[in-house]
Amino acid sequence: MATPTLDQFLSEINRITLSKDSAQLSQYLVIEPPYAPSYNTIIAELRKSFPKSSEDALEKKIIKVVKIIDGGDDVEVASWSAFSRFMVLYFGFLRDVDVGNLLETFGLLSEVLQ
Repeated sequence: MATPTLDQFLSEINRITLSKDSAQLSQYLVIEPPYAPSYNTIIAELRKSFPKSSEDALEKKIIKVVKIIDGGDDVEVASWSAFSRFMVLYFGFLRDVDVGNLLETFGLLSEVLQ
């Protein structure tokens, strides 16, 4: 399951979260198409390596790379534990979105935003 672009993306998310740069994080987590070529590559990697029903494997990958999620005893950092679930929902949205089906897109966006 080689996912070099996804790995690079997660490494950048790791850097951004460790620096606690919320503005950059919100710019990096694009949800609205059209997507840049790198996002299209991530989407293809997600579809191939993490199809629907492989969310647990995807979450393990996210936790492994994005270090702030496993905060240990640091209370401030430990509050990031829900971030891995958010990232799974975000990647699921990217993987599954069909911009031609607005009702389905709305449903997927609702999941991410909850």
